Amino acid sequence: MAKYLLNSLKYLEKFKEEDSVVITDIDGTISEIGPEPKNATITPEMRNLLLDLSSKYKYIGVLTGRDINDAIDIIKLEKIVYMGNHGLQQIKNGKIITDPRIESYIPIIKEISRELHQRFENITGISFNYKKLSLTVHYNNCNSKNKAKKELLNTIYNLKKGKLVKIIEGRELLEIRPPVGYDKGSVLHEFISENHIKKIIYIGDDINDISAFRKLKELSEKNEVKGISIAVNSIGTPEEVKESANFYVENVKETYNFLEWLSDHNDTHSN
Repeated sequence: MAKYLLNSLKYLEKFKEEDSVVITDIDGTISEIGPEPKNATITPEMRNLLLDLSSKYKYIGVLTGRDINDAIDIIKLEKIVYMGNHGLQQIKNGKIITDPRIESYIPIIKEISRELHQRFENITGISFNYKKLSLTVHYNNCNSKNKAKKELLNTIYNLKKGKLVKIIEGRELLEIRPPVGYDKGSVLHEFISENHIKKIIYIGDDINDISAFRKLKELSEKNEVKGISIAVNSIGTPEEVKESANFYVENVKETYNFLEWLSDHNDTHSN
């Protein structure tokens, strides 16, 4: 059972070292969830805090379902590690690298996006975020969310190419992605291995983050890494998200409070 983080900070003192890493989702973790995803932003205080953390710890980064360019526009910091489209996009050696396996799925995602737009463009409460490599369909503003989700899923499955893609359910949204086997857990594992990470904290708030929570638990049990997962248990967060994490906070403000606590470490460790 996840413990309330702000009453359990003594368990995280060991992460106040310069070799630690913090990776977080964006929406619902360091950015408030609004009615329109395109309007997402982080506060100047959160941006300054991330900047401060990036000077004290090995890596501070975001792992998001958003397109990587969208993530960069929201965070607006150079020293941050960016992993977009659930890891299908990453910045390496200053360049955005896209997994080559998904190239053949780009026209399929585009066609599905076009067909869904035609079918649902006049339905109030449904919005689309086409990211070329994936498509997110939001139904959070629908009067009947369950009905909207069922209609969307049925439509996708009945499309000519609907069975060629992976559909992931999130918080009042559907992610339509290439079926290349990537999830946040596998992306996080790869990142840990490539960068020889020994201590890592991951923060998330949605179903897509559960794979990262579980992967950290698995790696920790094998003593491959010291990993901690934190669920942001705000309104609408599925219960299984909180149940899968080590700790939880109640909202984005408490995420900020935790990161502020983390930034207040012994400055003799920092550069």
